[in-house]
Amino acid sequence: MSGEQNFYLGNVTNVNGTGNIGSINFGGGALPPTPEQIAQQLAQLRAALAGLRGHLPADQAQRLDQALLELDPAAAPQETEAQRGARLGRALETARRVAETAGAVGPGVLALVERVMGMVSGH
Repeated sequence: MSGEQNFYLGNVTNVNGTGNIGSINFGGGALPPTPEQIAQQLAQLRAALAGLRGHLPADQAQRLDQALLELDPAAAPQETEAQRGARLGRALETARRVAETAGAVGPGVLALVERVMGMVSGH
């Protein structure tokens, strides 16, 4: 069949012949998040964490306050990209641990923390 053109956008699974099954990944995975998308998710996370704060014991609230400071985009304007990544990583890990212990109010916040962690780490 001459003249056929095939365009592959995203992941493709080809099944050909009897018993021959193959999966070929032609790339096309999700695009990495833009800095604006990450900033938007961080803002959402900060609001969710601030709402969670009132449901925490004093020691957990204090840990959360520190994480909120570190999640502020203006926290350290002179830092390098590596320093920024390390700061965000620490703050997100603290927020994750606090959300895990927050009982019934924590799961939604935990899911948001994990989504932001994935965006920041590129996964």
